[in-house]
Amino acid sequence: MKGKAKLSFLNLLLLILIFFNFTSCKGDREEVDTQEQQQDPLEVINNKKFKVVGYFNGLTRGGMVPDYYNLRDIPDGVDIVNLFHRFSGLCNLKRGDRTPGATGEDAKTLTEIINDIKYMRSNKKIVVQTQFVNEIFENYKDAMKTVKFQNTPEDYDAYAKKVADSLSKWGFDGIDLDIEPGYSVTGFNDDDLDLYVQAFAKYFGPKSKSGKLLIIDTNVGFSELNLSKETLSKINLLYIQDYWGSETYTDNKIDGYLQIGFPKERVILISADFEDAYSSTSPINGPLRLKQYYTSPKYQSKVGGYGAYGFNFDKKLDYKYYQEMITKLKTY
Repeated sequence: MKGKAKLSFLNLLLLILIFFNFTSCKGDREEVDTQEQQQDPLEVINNKKFKVVGYFNGLTRGGMVPDYYNLRDIPDGVDIVNLFHRFSGLCNLKRGDRTPGATGEDAKTLTEIINDIKYMRSNKKIVVQTQFVNEIFENYKDAMKTVKFQNTPEDYDAYAKKVADSLSKWGFDGIDLDIEPGYSVTGFNDDDLDLYVQAFAKYFGPKSKSGKLLIIDTNVGFSELNLSKETLSKINLLYIQDYWGSETYTDNKIDGYLQIGFPKERVILISADFEDAYSSTSPINGPLRLKQYYTSPKYQSKVGGYGAYGFNFDKKLDYKYYQEMITKLKTY
């Protein structure tokens, strides 16, 4: 009886161990499945008829006018903040606390920026990093910084993964790729850009299931962008930079994307440059241009949101123009 009891106890212990091992494996599988189906950050603002976005320039500055570069006083109602700072610059920023008394372009540390991102996200803001597409060529493949990324599909994928890993670690909600023919595409051939964006679409965007946004911002229409309709279906939002030119020019750019079936609610019109034209009193640039577009019934029927380049310069008047836009858009 004693031997049988001992055997029964061992069998029971074995069953318990098998049970806990099984449930642990099951839990691991459930965690992986959850990771593969992350929530789209846009879901929390999809109920808004018009989204409010803005490029925040001067991310690390800390000189005589630090208010312009404060990430913690962006007004409620700004939905998406684009932090415009080179990826290599972010990678090279010092960690930890700022050196006492440090000022200038790189006074801020990466640790400060990460904490600022956490703060903004806790205040229901979506935060993405903006970078020029050809920044790939200034970044290194290896930790020793001896070999830079090249213009090959293999390097597109490796760089996109490096960016995805870093931005996720730092707390960003996604990436915004700036495609400006004649400016930010140097080093690419026309056909390369589609492959490049496809590489990012593996790690960002609705088809990746990563829960990380993939945004394209550009100053040209569809016929000049050199991206296929299939590739555009893999992005979350399209920003149209349009802080210059005529209304006809604006119409042609927007209409080209709508005609190929790109959803109007995912088109964001960036219609003012606050960094260079904030003090302008002309309706063709600066704050008055922004107001002209967001109050226009024609553009309300064509786009799903509005914003400005360098919107942080609106801090000069305590975000007067952005506050006016946020209040007005709520009435439509």
